[in-house]
Amino acid sequence: MNIYTKILTTRYYYLEHIKLIPPSWLALCHTSFLHTVNIFLIVLHFDFKVNFLGNQIFDIGVILLAVLLVGLHYLLVVKRKAFPERVKEISVNSFKLYDGIHLVYELFTISFYFYVYQMSPINFFYIVIALVALFLYRHFLTEK
Repeated sequence: MNIYTKILTTRYYYLEHIKLIPPSWLALCHTSFLHTVNIFLIVLHFDFKVNFLGNQIFDIGVILLAVLLVGLHYLLVVKRKAFPERVKEISVNSFKLYDGIHLVYELFTISFYFYVYQMSPINFFYIVIALVALFLYRHFLTEK
């Protein structure tokens, strides 16, 4: 199992307790959303000539990209082997490591967002504190 699949499986592992949405879809949508935001920010930052599309078509394109990424993740990861089977293959001690890698990816995505939109760093600081606090809560105050 490659590292990307292990990170997705770790997301599933920590989202299993949420019963509103199936945890496998929640893990796929969360990761696909982060990828979509990164692609959107790269397009904005490097000023690709997408102005001719118009705002409405560009927005629809971003939504279609998110749906496409969810489908692609499903076909390449979940279709081959379900998440509950993959959870058994990963040692319990390494879940924290892979979740930490995902936290770093989230923080890079948010920092890139703040950089592209030239937002105040103090707001980024608050978001970092919140995400790290959730990470610490998930790993040290609650044991599965």
